[in-house]
Amino acid sequence: MGSRGVLQVAAFHEDNRDVALYGRGMDLPSSEFIQDYYSKGFAYDGGSSSDWGARLGPAGKDHRRTWNSRPSMRSRVRSSLQVRPTECCARHSARCRGTLSPPRSAPRFPRSGSSLSAGYKWVSGMSVSRVDPYGESIYQINPYLYIGIRQPLPKFALGRWEANAECDNLFAQGYVPLSTPEGSVLLVPAFRSFRGGLSLQF
Repeated sequence: MGSRGVLQVAAFHEDNRDVALYGRGMDLPSSEFIQDYYSKGFAYDGGSSSDWGARLGPAGKDHRRTWNSRPSMRSRVRSSLQVRPTECCARHSARCRGTLSPPRSAPRFPRSGSSLSAGYKWVSGMSVSRVDPYGESIYQINPYLYIGIRQPLPKFALGRWEANAECDNLFAQGYVPLSTPEGSVLLVPAFRSFRGGLSLQF
């Protein structure tokens, strides 16, 4: 692919004994669900999962588009959460990410140094667990729509300061409502979240 990057092709195998599932719900049995005391969030042991997948995508400074595939999770969880073999189908995903840094001479952003990044990971069908989490860490992109802004601040004290804000899963996609013997829950493979802060480089 020239001097700007290379094409990566990979096959992978995932073998998990205890898949962590996350969601929202209240008044759930403490023996099964680990409840967050400050919100409706919980963690749940989804059981075992073993599957194969493939990943194809360019790698390099200016290339963030990838495609991958893996079977949906087959686990030994309770019947209301179980994906039966007859219902099992492959889950595909495609992702892209880009960064826009206006030139310092741009009239709308004079010498601001602002940087805007956005990405999207599409997932085919419903999934209660992350599709290719290792690939997400490689390409630094989470499921669904991501937007991030970084703004260098004027120099003061020691080092260089930067303000940053990031929003994951902006439209709250991929939520799975479910009725279980323990009650109604909402499984969330990727929460909508916002975070911001300051970073300091010495």
